[in-house]
Amino acid sequence: LRYLTDCYKALVQTVPAAAVDDRLAEVIEWLGELVREVDSSLLDEWERLRAV
Repeated sequence: LRYLTDCYKALVQTVPAAAVDDRLAEVIEWLGELVREVDSSLLDEWERLRAV
């Protein structure tokens, strides 16, 4: 789960918006949903820290 979360964070943080096509957007959305379904606390904490 941690590796999937790391992959999701890396995609969100490092891929420029101009480079995100429909297929990649679907992958990013799928990874986010998968991690949230299993354990939302990891993403909630990361998103909270990112907002600061």
